[in-house]
Parts: sequence; C-alpha cells; structure tokens
Amino acid sequence: MAPRRVSTALALDESNEAPASRVSAATVDLIQRMARENRLWGAERIRSELLKLAIRVSKRTIQKHMRCARPPRRSGQTWATFLRNHADDIWACDFLQTYDALFRAIFVFVIIEHGSRRIVQSAVTRSPTTAWAA
Repeated sequence: MAPRRVSTALALDESNEAPASRVSAATVDLIQRMARENRLWGAERIRSELLKLAIRVSKRTIQKHMRCARPPRRSGQTWATFLRNHADDIWACDFLQTYDALFRAIFVFVIIEHGSRRIVQSAVTRSPTTAWAA
C-alpha cells in the first residue's frame, strides 16, 4: 500500500470510526470549567493555563470541548443591525477642541443626524460656558 493509505488504515479501526480522544475526562472537565468561568478566554489562553499545570492539549481539542461548555450566542439583533434599522431616529453630539491658524483653542459643539449624516446644529466659541453648551 502507499504510505498515505497505510497511515489512514492505521488511524481507522474496523468500524471506520476515528479513534477515541486521548484526553482524560478530568482534563475535559477542567477545559469546560475554565471555558464556563472565564467567558473572555479563548482556546489559546486556556491552553497556556493548562501548560502551566503541565497539561499538554492541542488548541483544536480545547476548541472542541469549549463548544460543549458554552451556551450558543444570543440570536438577537446585533448592534450594527440596530443602528442600521434606527439610523433615521438617532442623533449624536460631540464636543471637541481644535485650533485656529494662530494656534488658539476653539471649542466646537456639533449635533448630527445619523440617517442623513446631516449636521443639525453646530456652535463654536473660544470660552465655553454651561449656558453655551445647553
């Protein structure tokens, strides 16, 4: 047989199924616990923490067991979709500082409508006060 066929034949048993995972049940439990308790950790971070405990597991194996531990993401609307759906009703304001040609500070207050990207209101001053910003 060709080398590729031999290696494939050795990897599969009589039932043509892949061999069982060589990761112990305790390690799988630890991976799933770390994934549940540390939602922001990815497979690389969990792998590095396991290496500190002298447990060597591949990134792919960790990803496989993380999927079982974490519930699926919410199927609700994303932030980008929300903004796209409501852009006509959303206004944003910004208060910024810039400089003129003589390097003197100028304060600018701008209100913009997201849907049309039109500036609704703007104001400029050298010395902002509470009354000016209101």
